[in-house]
Amino acid sequence: MSKWTGVDGEIGRYVRAESQQTLNAYAAQPNLVDEQANQEQDTARGGYADRQIVELVQNSADQLAKSGGGRVYIQLTDAHLYCADDGAPLDEDGAKALLFSHLSPKRTTAEIGRFGVGFKSVLRVTDKPAVFSRSGSIQFDRRRARQRIAKVAPEARDYPVLRVAEPADADATAESDPDLAELMGWARNIVRLPIKYGAFNGLAEQMRTFAPEFLLFVPHVRSLDLVGADGQSRNVRRISAGGQIELNDGGDRSRWKLFSHEHELSDTAKNDSRALDNADSVRLQWAAPLEAARTAVQQFWAFFPTQTSSLVAGILNAPWKTNEDRQSLLPGVYNDELIAAAAQLVVGSLPRLWNADAPARHLDVLPRREEVGDNPHASRLRDQLNKLLAGAFVIPDQTGALRPLDEIWLAPAELTPGRRVESAPLDRWASYEHRPTDWLHHDALTSDRLAAIGRIQFSRFSINRYGLAAQNTESRGHPPRASIAEWLAALTEAGDRAGDAVQASKAAIQTAVLIPERARDGKNLDRVVLTAASEWALLDPDSVYLGGDDPTISVHPELEADPGTLEALRSLGIRAPSAETRLRSMAATLSTARNDADKDQRWRDFWRYARSCGADVALRVVDESFDSRASVRVLTENDTWEPISEVLIPGGIVSSGDEPRYVVVDMAFHADDHDLLPTLGAVAEPHDNANLWGELWDDYLNGCRRRFREKNGGSPQLSYLEFDEKASSGPLAVFNYLSDAAKARFTDALLNVDATYEPLTMRHATRTQYKPIRFYPPAIKALRQHGLVAIGDDLHPLTAGLGDEPESPAVQRWLLQHPRARDIRR
Repeated sequence: MSKWTGVDGEIGRYVRAESQQTLNAYAAQPNLVDEQANQEQDTARGGYADRQIVELVQNSADQLAKSGGGRVYIQLTDAHLYCADDGAPLDEDGAKALLFSHLSPKRTTAEIGRFGVGFKSVLRVTDKPAVFSRSGSIQFDRRRARQRIAKVAPEARDYPVLRVAEPADADATAESDPDLAELMGWARNIVRLPIKYGAFNGLAEQMRTFAPEFLLFVPHVRSLDLVGADGQSRNVRRISAGGQIELNDGGDRSRWKLFSHEHELSDTAKNDSRALDNADSVRLQWAAPLEAARTAVQQFWAFFPTQTSSLVAGILNAPWKTNEDRQSLLPGVYNDELIAAAAQLVVGSLPRLWNADAPARHLDVLPRREEVGDNPHASRLRDQLNKLLAGAFVIPDQTGALRPLDEIWLAPAELTPGRRVESAPLDRWASYEHRPTDWLHHDALTSDRLAAIGRIQFSRFSINRYGLAAQNTESRGHPPRASIAEWLAALTEAGDRAGDAVQASKAAIQTAVLIPERARDGKNLDRVVLTAASEWALLDPDSVYLGGDDPTISVHPELEADPGTLEALRSLGIRAPSAETRLRSMAATLSTARNDADKDQRWRDFWRYARSCGADVALRVVDESFDSRASVRVLTENDTWEPISEVLIPGGIVSSGDEPRYVVVDMAFHADDHDLLPTLGAVAEPHDNANLWGELWDDYLNGCRRRFREKNGGSPQLSYLEFDEKASSGPLAVFNYLSDAAKARFTDALLNVDATYEPLTMRHATRTQYKPIRFYPPAIKALRQHGLVAIGDDLHPLTAGLGDEPESPAVQRWLLQHPRARDIRR
């Protein structure tokens, strides 16, 4: 016995009764005929004109939703189009939706065909649509409908087709239709459309272009078969596993994740919803592609594609408020509210797209930049996303973990020029095990991903954490890119904290050499090279050297011992230091060092480098490095290092072996310094162009300044008072250390130098109202302080007021006989 109910079943009786009532209504109000005929034609010829396959599949999916799931089968032959499913059989509500428009019972459900309009589109391709179901079947016929309606409304200009139907006998029809008979073997519902002339190609194209992604949103449709008259077929399967959905479209596979959210509508949104919609909540779904997101679908769907782009990769499916044919989203509060909810759904779901093997791939789903012509719905969605993303955990750090953008630092822009990525330095930087983790994962450094990150609203102040000259001191609106210097310093700082400074320096140096020279040139790359003194130095050929013996400027020996790092250093221009470089470094160290245990060796190295440079270069380095030449020390015969202003070269006043030996320069050590020693101030006997330094000179200068101010009413500032002359007879500081015999010889020589008797003129540096004053020569004061000149107040005015101090009898006897001393007494 057949399982297909005949014409006298419940559905058959319902169809007869409803059709008769429609005819009665037409008789009472003939205008309904034209109105409903026009409605059908608008549907068939308007936006639904090429949606027959979509609408049939949609109706089948709704029937499957009632039965727990199954298959949909579409078959196109030369004569017919069939749509079969094994869902719930047709009931009265379904029959009502076929016979009427906008009376669908599915107004508050999540089913797809909601208002009974889409089926009317079949009139574009057929005049005799039939719906066969195991519960009862319905047959429509344009010619038969015209005959019946014309009897009650003969004045009508046109006639509707799908308002008057008759019960159909499935078994009887199948006797002459073997394709229908075969489908009846497994299906519960079959739509059969005898094809109009010229409709075949359009239906074939619809089958070819049917979007397989439809199955993402209808889990109850396990498979969809699309069989063409030419034997070509598509078999679309939906496979769920491990939280993913795989669509297999005849071997073409795509993987997706589906995210859903039930949104409670506000009263305002409800008031703006479609007239036949009275739901309190709507389901939003986002199908996100798991590969090729940049080229994936980017549309708003209402279970099938609309023509409105979302610009978000994947499909945002919801009961959007659309125009009548569901092709375009309409403006209004309802859609605006759903778009805001969709933005929250996308942002909240992004972390669930994270993949450890490609930790930034999920960023590919974000919208591109704004362009002219973007629809307002996509623009609104993009704006909402970029606001919500600001505080969301969606940006991968170096470990791949997701953080808010405000916690992440971005690698230098020089490493991502245009659409390229300089992967070599990035990979070497990232390979260091102690690299800082709060930097953007290098998987995110593609141009599209950086652009997406750049559009996220950003408010952090960029603070330079590495003591360098920051390129970005403050940034609002877009996250700043670090400088090359900051990026490398971040690596070494992290290594320092981990107690791994040597390996950190290796990583930074090997990274630096991989940075294109154009990007590296002129950058202040500090904190990159570890020195032998375990201090951080500038990566610069003038700042750090290979094989140096000064640990403050020499590359750490472990760095030089590593072949890869040594090669990188040489490629970066780091070389062994020149003699002048060594001398400058040593001079800089000696000019600042205090109580240095290695100072003796440093001074030996200083003189060794000075000899290599030559006297002219050495003198220039001394003048640029020390406060005065008197700060330079020489080796004495006492094997001590003494200030050059406090020693004498043997051969004049002192001889080798004289006491005290710390006053006698060790000429065995300084044998090659004959040119430099006198220039710096080391001499064998007094001369008339000596630079005056030390305590004696300071006392003399300060005393003269006080005297100058006393004579000018006490008003001139001392620091502005200077002598015209820069030199006099000397040196004088050696007086502190000579023996009596040596002092006598030195005094004798000093009194034979003409400059000993030349007064010095002091004047104010800026104020001409102060008259210059001449003061007695500094050599005379030195002699007087050391008891080598005993002259009373009544003698030469240059010595007046100095007072008397005792001196040795031997010196007194010598002074009485010295001719130049007698000149002073005159």
